[in-house]
Amino acid sequence: MYPNLPEDLKSTFDRVKKGIEVEVHAPDGRTARVHPSVEALAEGIRHSLYSSDGSNFPQLIHRAASGDLAPLIQTAVSAEIQLSNVLSMGMLLSASCAEAIPYIDDATLARETANTFLGDLRVQEQRQACKEWPRGPVPKDVHDLVQSNVPVLLVSGARAAVTPPPFGDRVAKELPNSRHIIFPESSHGNTGFCGIKLMADFIEKGTAESLDISCVSQQKPPKFKIAP
Repeated sequence: MYPNLPEDLKSTFDRVKKGIEVEVHAPDGRTARVHPSVEALAEGIRHSLYSSDGSNFPQLIHRAASGDLAPLIQTAVSAEIQLSNVLSMGMLLSASCAEAIPYIDDATLARETANTFLGDLRVQEQRQACKEWPRGPVPKDVHDLVQSNVPVLLVSGARAAVTPPPFGDRVAKELPNSRHIIFPESSHGNTGFCGIKLMADFIEKGTAESLDISCVSQQKPPKFKIAP
């Protein structure tokens, strides 16, 4: 259906690098003319995929490569606006610049970002931001896993690039009363009604052992949207 998607994405980024102007709409109805950078567009796509199943992106990227960039850029801008309304950038930088960025060495960065559509763009951007942002000291055990016997429900999406299932598996090792449920077709945080129900049942029962997780296996892969 979209056999040349990687090429389409590269073509879109190449065109954005040359400079484009697109009209976008804000939630309050206002419009603006924007000149997006590749970095801003890539971040918007990434943030949109946090809670989206991504079914519309192949179509959007293909349309962008064919010359109609407005829908893709609107999606990216909308995702950035939505995130900025709920995320404190100061808190994000204070925590990540102290607890994460200093521990990412160049070899690890190259290995973990190889053959990804963003490459090391995201980390390099934050490295630059952290050069300007003050940070406090962190304890030596900052990366030690939490140990606890309280009941814990861990939920992962198999398609989540932010917190993939191996992260949950690793955390679960120190939580003997935990249960790790993986949604096979979910990304980061879009588990749908099934996920919401499981969380509610877990809170009501106070344990994850007896949860009915049959709805997880019923999750179907998203279908690509093909209508314009």
